[in-house]
Parts: sequence; structure tokens; C-alpha cells
Amino acid sequence: PRAAHLDLTILRNADQTVSLSWSGLGALEQTTSLTTPNWQPAPSQANPQTISTTSAMEFFRVKAD
Repeated sequence: PRAAHLDLTILRNADQTVSLSWSGLGALEQTTSLTTPNWQPAPSQANPQTISTTSAMEFFRVKAD
């Protein structure tokens, strides 16, 4: 079977926030490290959503359902 096609869009906003949105069916996941990633479901699955850039560094991905 073919893998699902997902697109994650990340936009930096002028007000020190980042906008995340994605297409396709999937769940937003986050981790604080790419060296030893521990991907967990993001607390908010809202699509789109806005995230503050003043907190700790985080990495995001969309995992197909």
C-alpha cells in the first residue's frame, strides 16, 4: 500500500509566534530533542494552531493515522 501524503507547513509570524498547519489525516507530535527523540502527541491537535517561540525549543512532525 502507498504511504499517506502529509504536508506540514510552518510559518514564522512577526509577533514571535509560529503557525503550524497540515494537510492529510495525521496526528501532530512533538519532541524536545532530535538527538534522542521521544515523540509524543502534541497537547493540541487543532489545525491550524499558533505556538509561542519564547518557550523551550520543540520539534514537530505529523504522523499518519
